[in-house]
Amino acid sequence: MGHESLPRAYRLKAGRMWYLVVLASGPFLGALLALATGRTRLIWLELLLWALFLGCVGWLGYALRRGGTFADAQGIEIRGYIRRTRFAWAEIQDIRARPNPAAARNRMAPAHFVDIHGHNGQRNQLPWVDSAHVDVAREVAALRAIWERNRTTPAT
Repeated sequence: MGHESLPRAYRLKAGRMWYLVVLASGPFLGALLALATGRTRLIWLELLLWALFLGCVGWLGYALRRGGTFADAQGIEIRGYIRRTRFAWAEIQDIRARPNPAAARNRMAPAHFVDIHGHNGQRNQLPWVDSAHVDVAREVAALRAIWERNRTTPAT
């Protein structure tokens, strides 16, 4: 099957990235607007808030671009906003999809998530490997085939 190639990368869609950046900007912009329209203007506080705002939005944009789930010959790496976690193929006990109970209440929520189960039984959700971003059945089948092939043979 040709859809089982490595490396594989799963990231946030670009359209959703800007939505999150704009959503995170709301509190800063609200505070800046309140300061600008008030009777007393504290320039130092406005400058501090602008610096914090630009720093947070810049970091969030960087973190959203670099984050995601990445599968290669060594295993699966989950890159979060701050830390990275790597699972070797031999450490993974199962890869499966699970339904999202919140999807019934929120039409924008993914209907299914994909999890890997480690050797200690811990379940780890794979970021951006969900029904909002990929065809879950196809990706689970591809990841399971790669896992089956690589879990007993060391990567070279």
